[in-house]
Amino acid sequence: MLVASSSGVPWDSQGTGCGAGAGGRSRSFRRSTDFGSTPQRAFTTSTFPSEEEVRRTGGQKLTTSWPSQRCGKRVAWWPAGRSACGAHSPGGSRSGPPCPELDLLLALGPTPAWEEVDQVLGPEFSFWRRNPRLATVVLSGLAKHRLPEIALKVLRSMRQAGVEVNTFHCSATVSACEKAGRWQLALCVLGDMLGMAVPPDKTSCNAAISSMSKGGQWQLALIILSSMPQKRVLPNEISYNAAISACEKGGQWQWSLSLLHHMPDMAVSPDKISCSAAISACEKCGQWQQALRLLSQMPDMRLVSDEICYSAAISACEKAAQWQLALSLLKSMPEGMVLPNVISYNAAISACEKGGQWEQAFSLLKSIPDMRLIPDEISYSSAISACEKCCEWQQALGLLDQMTDMALHPREITYNAAISACARGDQWQLSLSLVSKMPTLRLTPGQISYGALI
Repeated sequence: MLVASSSGVPWDSQGTGCGAGAGGRSRSFRRSTDFGSTPQRAFTTSTFPSEEEVRRTGGQKLTTSWPSQRCGKRVAWWPAGRSACGAHSPGGSRSGPPCPELDLLLALGPTPAWEEVDQVLGPEFSFWRRNPRLATVVLSGLAKHRLPEIALKVLRSMRQAGVEVNTFHCSATVSACEKAGRWQLALCVLGDMLGMAVPPDKTSCNAAISSMSKGGQWQLALIILSSMPQKRVLPNEISYNAAISACEKGGQWQWSLSLLHHMPDMAVSPDKISCSAAISACEKCGQWQQALRLLSQMPDMRLVSDEICYSAAISACEKAAQWQLALSLLKSMPEGMVLPNVISYNAAISACEKGGQWEQAFSLLKSIPDMRLIPDEISYSSAISACEKCCEWQQALGLLDQMTDMALHPREITYNAAISACARGDQWQLSLSLVSKMPTLRLTPGQISYGALI
């Protein structure tokens, strides 16, 4: 039976075989906190979203299987069987102890044939059979270099040579997929693990959830998280933080807050990363009240807010044109022993710009160096836009000149705001001069530029 919440997000009251019954200590996260329009029930039973629920709330159809890329079959969630799918991503920097086998693999280039990989590793397999950690070192090195395709070929060679493939090997391969942004490959490897009778662990599941997050696949991130206890893998704070971040990127603020609620039921304590991701989810969806409420409740969770949490809350106020609240939050940061950063100031300046408060925006810009911070292009662009909205063309041009003095490179949007400011002040000559100057700065005047000029 589905229990409808005030947010419209359904929850499975029968559970999915996880939650407190899967080993988590049942606790209510509600206590003295109130997340407003989040699901109005204490998470004392299993409350992971089922796959059907994720489908229904995702706004798009989600099948229970995903296509592999080369083998032509479909890979269900952790199925038996092996998929020969792969893709390539460029490598990164090398670190760690010397590893001749890894050096030989890297020398083959980014897309070697399987036969080349097998030829390099063939003489090493007798050692790998006695010491599987040697294979882990190679696969971890490939993960650091973001080469999942080569890692998959290494696993293939190991299996065909009768070398043990264990959880650490697969986890390193999933990590390679995650670092390369190849969420499809991560899903394939995770599915292959059960086909090879290799039990997944927290590392492999967390890397897979993170890969789904980076790939914008929030539904799949929730499905993997919900299936972990069924595979006798209890999620930790890394699991939840990656899933909350996936929901944040997908604009699913209800799911983000619901996951935050559920963490204590699984004996997992939320941290600052959990809260900042949930606040950011609210910010992106215009839920500024929810963002402020969550920020204010962090002390009840024995958490200290940091500049990331504050910046996200200020940005939420900025998107809702709540410039007074944005300024209040910025001023309260030092009182809470939190130093604002440039992102905090930029969000507050932008809030003043949207509220037509050019003097406040101008004052904030001037006060940034007092905090031993250096304003950037976004700081000046927002302040110039604030001046433009209030027909303060002299101030806008003055700020544009300051950007040059500080070796900052204005963008098209910055020049467009200055051109519009001059247009509002009937300074057509100055507008024309700014438009003609843009190509010398490798900026292309666009429809907005010429529209303001006309």
